[in-house]
Order: sequence, then C-alpha cells, then structure tokens
Amino acid sequence: MTNDAGDILSCSEIVERIGRGDRAAETILVKKYQRSLLEMLKYRTQDTYLAEDLLQDTLRIIIERLRGVGIKEPQKLSYFIHGTAKNIVIAHFRKEMRRGTQPNTEIVEQAIGTQKEQLQVVFLQEQSVFIKGLLEKLSTPRDREILTRFYVWEQDKPQVCQAMELTVNAFDRVVSRARKRFRVLVEQ
Repeated sequence: MTNDAGDILSCSEIVERIGRGDRAAETILVKKYQRSLLEMLKYRTQDTYLAEDLLQDTLRIIIERLRGVGIKEPQKLSYFIHGTAKNIVIAHFRKEMRRGTQPNTEIVEQAIGTQKEQLQVVFLQEQSVFIKGLLEKLSTPRDREILTRFYVWEQDKPQVCQAMELTVNAFDRVVSRARKRFRVLVEQ
C-alpha cells in the first residue's frame, strides 16, 4: 500500500493515520487485510456466509478501536487484526451455544466431539500457545511475520508474498532463515 508520496505505508503509519480520522487509511487497511481475514474466517467457521458476516464485524471493531484508543504496538497490527478475528469467531460460537440454537448441527457436533478429540484439542491449544510464545521470542519481526502468516494463519505462498511484498525466491530464502532461527529456539 502506498501513500500520496508513493512510499510504502507501514503498519504504524496506517494506525496513526486512522487515529487521526483518515478515511483513506481505513480503506488501505481493509484492502490489505480483508482477503487473508476472510480466508482465515472461512477456515475457522466452515461457512462462507458466516465468515463474510464476521469479516464485517472484525473490520468494524478494528477500525473503531484504531479511531479511539488505538493499539499499544502499532507495528504488530497484523497480529492484532488476526487475533481480533479469532476472538470474534470464538465469541460467535459461544453465543450460539448459550442460545441453544443449532444453525449448523455438523459444526456443533464437530465442536463437541469425543473425549479423545477434546483431549487432542486441548493438547493442540497448549502446543499453539507454546509455539506462539516462541514466535514472540524471535528477534526479527520479519521472521515472526512470515512464520505466523505461513504456518499459523495458513496463508499460501502467493498471499504471504503479496502481503509482505516479497518475490517467490525471496520468500523461500526468508522463510528458510526464519525456520532455522525458530528451530534454534525450539532446541533451547
């Protein structure tokens, strides 16, 4: 994304401009993140229409937050946005469970699962927290971002390349180096 001078807008600049009421920066944010958010929401909900609704809620909440109090670490805007989307999905399914409605019984049955599946879910969640903690310890923000996008958010290579403005060859080099540095943390 570029500003009027043709320079690339950083996450910090987007956050700062939205905080000042710049509608163009809001449009930049939406264009930059809507596709990856929608893919993540589709994956988590297994329902395209619900994912589109939750995408709108997510973008609205994020823009309202950035217009108001902002965020502590603007350079981590991507993490904030995807974390907000995940929380909205969780809140949606909790609300549905409290209501006792079953808009999609297959999803509810999958969520309930057997005890063995529930234990696997707990194990995977603990593993996810551990891995995210290690990702935060990576000293290079670019390493954190590429590994998070590719392995946590499960974006495909072209999406990551576009979002991070990398060529395919550069992606291969960057992700390889990031994996090596991450492996060192795991082994410690």
